[in-house]
Amino acid sequence: LYSQRVNVEVDIRNLKVVLDTENIRAKKVDTFLKELYTSVVAYNLVGQFRRQAAELNQVAPRRMSFKRTWTTFQTFLLRHLHTEPELWREAFERALFYATKDKLPNRAANRSVKREVYPKRSKRDQFEKRKKPPEKFKHTDLK
Repeated sequence: LYSQRVNVEVDIRNLKVVLDTENIRAKKVDTFLKELYTSVVAYNLVGQFRRQAAELNQVAPRRMSFKRTWTTFQTFLLRHLHTEPELWREAFERALFYATKDKLPNRAANRSVKREVYPKRSKRDQFEKRKKPPEKFKHTDLK
């Protein structure tokens, strides 16, 4: 279970950031839930689309970029309203063809340049307030 932690964190990030679920602007609970459920349905739909593209590409679905697959899905399927089933199938096949190109690059096991750890800032500096600009006029000058 712990070995899958990275995948779970990436999935949550995809749902929040890529599908913009973190910026739900609903004021009422029922509207919020509708938007949240819509995002989850969209996530599952794109996940299935990504699996189909990975199958055509003969790679694992996680080797396909979720963000690029989502962009391909939006571009070819959501922005065009196809009323004819045949047009829809053609658009889907074309989108699937382009989604096969959304493969993530192979990453080397070790980085060529080691990452540098930033030193931890002290609490005094961490939340330092901005200095106010000097006032040009004093309240006594306005009289």
